[in-house]
Amino acid sequence: TGRPPRPAPRHGALRAVPRVLALVAVVGLGAAALEAVQRWQPATTAAPAAQVLPVTASAAVPVCPGPEPLQAPEGGRAVAAPGPTVVGALVVPAGLVGADGAVSVGGTASARLSTMTRASDDAADADGTAAGTRFAAAKGAGVVRRTVALATTKAATALPLRVDADRAAGSAPVVAATQVTLASTGDLRGLSAVSCGVASTSSWLVGGGTQDGRRARLLLANPAPAPAVVGVAVLGPDGRVPTPSTQELVVPAGGQVSVLLDAVAPGLEALAVHVTTRSGRVAATLHDEVVRGLSPGGTDGVTGSRAPSKRQVVPGIDVAGDQAEDLPEDPTAPGAVAVRVAVPGTSDAIVRVRLLGPDGPVDLPRAVRTVPAGTVADLPVTGVKAGLYTAVVEADVPVVAAGLLGRASAEGSTSGGADGVPDVLPGDVATGDLAWVASASAVDGTSAVSTPEGAGVTTRLALGAVDAARVVVVPVARDGSPLKARTVDLAAGTTATVEIPAEVGGAVFRTLSGAVYPAIVLTASDRTGPLVAAAAVRTGGIVAPEDARSVVEDDRTGLR
Repeated sequence: TGRPPRPAPRHGALRAVPRVLALVAVVGLGAAALEAVQRWQPATTAAPAAQVLPVTASAAVPVCPGPEPLQAPEGGRAVAAPGPTVVGALVVPAGLVGADGAVSVGGTASARLSTMTRASDDAADADGTAAGTRFAAAKGAGVVRRTVALATTKAATALPLRVDADRAAGSAPVVAATQVTLASTGDLRGLSAVSCGVASTSSWLVGGGTQDGRRARLLLANPAPAPAVVGVAVLGPDGRVPTPSTQELVVPAGGQVSVLLDAVAPGLEALAVHVTTRSGRVAATLHDEVVRGLSPGGTDGVTGSRAPSKRQVVPGIDVAGDQAEDLPEDPTAPGAVAVRVAVPGTSDAIVRVRLLGPDGPVDLPRAVRTVPAGTVADLPVTGVKAGLYTAVVEADVPVVAAGLLGRASAEGSTSGGADGVPDVLPGDVATGDLAWVASASAVDGTSAVSTPEGAGVTTRLALGAVDAARVVVVPVARDGSPLKARTVDLAAGTTATVEIPAEVGGAVFRTLSGAVYPAIVLTASDRTGPLVAAAAVRTGGIVAPEDARSVVEDDRTGLR
């Protein structure tokens, strides 16, 4: 009572002293470190020599998809369908055809064909080249008239091939490659042609279908040394088709994968496929195969059309003489000829199709049609004379387009099949063949096309001109020497046809004025009936890349 209170103990204050001292020490050390960093200078001693790494444009080479494979079990090795597949590469040195149409005899070029690998194929070497499947063209060095290199091979396995061209004397040659398959037996009986193109980040493949009796196999080839991530969108007659399993496809470096669209998007009578890459680039091709009952209905490869545009031009629309008077109205019928249009946007398209023939423009019945947004429609070609045409598709919104060429055998052969089995049994649906030709870009310079080596195949070069044009065409012999040039004058709104003899390995053409839309059309026949194939010519061919650039490896990147 009355005792003064005790003072509070000071243990807490004593315990706080070390914490304060530690904080002061940390701040001091931080300040010292900051000052040291500010005063630091890189060592003045010579750095070790940096490693020079060559960077090659390996994706900028033509890629051919390889033969159409037969159906194989999951994980099984792809086997090529019956019938020879020939890949021809034409390499043209710069300046072969001058601006005045004169043909030079100087310069050299060379090419090499080599196989890539399929993702499920374990028989290929680690470097992406199957053993024993390299093919080289003769170099023209020292041979005055051998100005063009020609490389041809018969592919034996269902693997993609790439075409590498060598630069000579600092000039960039033009490269053209075409893959042609001729099969006379089996479900894949038909004549098909593919214009080999470079890998890209976006491709529109307009053609094919997935209804009963039809198979659509999408092939994605990646020639680059790094994997590519790919997304695939599908459009059909009723709109976009959800395909979640095709949105994140990985295509390995130097490899190829296949996607069975008839499994992921079945029941489509008309098809358009948009292939885009999240990373990397791929070369996309769609194999279309039709079987009607027990009869083969044809097969062909669908390649990329031009990007969406309000005007698309499709050259090489071939109407056979024996079918011109009776072309089917149904685009899915045997022998039908049609123009397919897809609308990728969100607005309906009012589409008009007209044909440019040998004598000028030709209007089609029901040439104007409305195609809903996000859908695909076939516009039949009827009521025209026999001949080669160029289809001009005009719309009020961007569209993509391609052409369908059909052949039908009236009766077919009921005898003479392999092992005594008839090719077409009595009562079967008439056999036939089909071809797809993509929309083309205008050529206003030098371009080239390679043609197949095979007996019985007729090749024609179709040149469509929206406006007047003059073109010089130079056939190329199989020994690489240029033959006699021919000058072709085209009036506005016409299509010219240039026959390419069987002994010729290709052709080089240069526009002297105006621009043309080129395509090749191949025809043949066997004991079952007529065959047809077509391919749009790539604009200007493919220019071989510049010499490899160099980058410098430096482990100090980011420190200075």
